[in-house]
Amino acid sequence: MDVRADSHLHSHHSFDSQAPLADQCRAALSRGLGEVCFTEHFSLDPLAPTYGHMDWAAYRREFEACREAFEGRLAVYWGVEVCEPHLLAPAYAALFSRLPLDGVLGSVHNVGHRKLRRLVQEEGPDRAAALYFGEVLAMVEGGRMEVAAHLDLVKRYMGAPLAPAQLAANRPVLEAILRRVVQRGLALEVNTSTLEKLGEPMPSPWILRLYRQLGGWRITLGSDAHQPERVGQGLAAAAALARELGFPGVCTCRGRQLVFHPF
Repeated sequence: MDVRADSHLHSHHSFDSQAPLADQCRAALSRGLGEVCFTEHFSLDPLAPTYGHMDWAAYRREFEACREAFEGRLAVYWGVEVCEPHLLAPAYAALFSRLPLDGVLGSVHNVGHRKLRRLVQEEGPDRAAALYFGEVLAMVEGGRMEVAAHLDLVKRYMGAPLAPAQLAANRPVLEAILRRVVQRGLALEVNTSTLEKLGEPMPSPWILRLYRQLGGWRITLGSDAHQPERVGQGLAAAAALARELGFPGVCTCRGRQLVFHPF
């Protein structure tokens, strides 16, 4: 399979994007993609920054309009990126059972209702990384999702890749996280949004290699684009890295199921 699916996109249905769905779809077509999945930020936690932005009816109407408008040229799917899905797992399950979503990404953007930027500032990078990965472990234990998104997101707010000493210090919890991802049959996202600034995706090649050594093989590729100019960015490089590390292919989400596409 050539790399033609972007499985992590945002539009103006996310609080931090202004892009219409159709603009994101046109950008995907211009970059030769064949498939996209919108994964809008969502939270049921009133204290989360994403709370209160989603209008499900409007999101669904715009998604269905794009699916029809781009039929035969671009496969368009829809889903959500849930912040800390383990904290309110039954409520999310009840809501999503009534929506024909294609995929749910789980992510940690807050620890104890502290944004990661604040966490790093207040705790320092080493302690922040430990607290963050502890929350990620809770997410993969109790969150209901198909994909664990940008697993080492904390490094974005540290402004640098995790240092070897930080990776070594957190290896036990990282192994626990990755083993649980494997046991649950989840996919690990290779998120390309940090390639330009940090020189590596999320998670890092070190974490991806460990995941593969522990038997993990399900991955998705996502640009995490919030603007049309970033749609599809870095996906070819991420696929090349995945091949180099021994991954057999990539997955996409359809109807809350992971679909495997071999390289």
